[in-house]
Amino acid sequence: MPQRAAIYARVSSAAQRDAHTIENQLRALPAFAAAQGWTVIGTYVDDGRSARAGKLDARDGFARLVRDAEERLFDVLVVADVDRLTRTDDMRERAAILGPFQRLGIRIVSPSGGELDLRTFSGEFIATVKALLAAEENRVRGERIKAGKARAIAEGRKPAGPTPYGLRYDRAGGAWSIDPERAAIVREIFARVIAGESCMVIADDLHARGAPPPRGPWTRHKVWAIVDS
Repeated sequence: MPQRAAIYARVSSAAQRDAHTIENQLRALPAFAAAQGWTVIGTYVDDGRSARAGKLDARDGFARLVRDAEERLFDVLVVADVDRLTRTDDMRERAAILGPFQRLGIRIVSPSGGELDLRTFSGEFIATVKALLAAEENRVRGERIKAGKARAIAEGRKPAGPTPYGLRYDRAGGAWSIDPERAAIVREIFARVIAGESCMVIADDLHARGAPPPRGPWTRHKVWAIVDS
């Protein structure tokens, strides 16, 4: 009986999205599965979603993946690497991510890393080490980013990263200003959230009206990010 495979692809940032890494994963992984003779039953994508600790709830593609795993719709999970699944240093979150695949006997396979059976000592050990190394890489990168932002602020410059929605920044003059159109949307979002509307309803309405989004289409996560900023 042919093995049934699920494809999971994820990138965490706009920079990775702009580098076409999602497209690369979605091209390479199905081709790899086909070369093994597997039948791909579904593709699950989290575009611009971090795998760091505390970010799991924002990964809708992964949530669908786990639901379908529980329904036993596939036997093999194909990813570019284990760090596409998790980069967390939180043991409980790592268990929440890898645990269902271990319990259900679903093998994790990548073109470069081979096959991991989480029910075996070696499979669990390698997956855990890969996740911890990825988490440490995130921590070191985060410390560098914080240091760079602190230097920029101390020197009166804009820190690296996107300009907050509703504002403009003139790099030549080092001056901040308000973007009238986007600032009006920010005020509207705050008023609607205070009135009790959900971020999903607001996002759907803004998208339908063609309101300029922060980046890409409006989502509930982008609306909440504006409120939480």
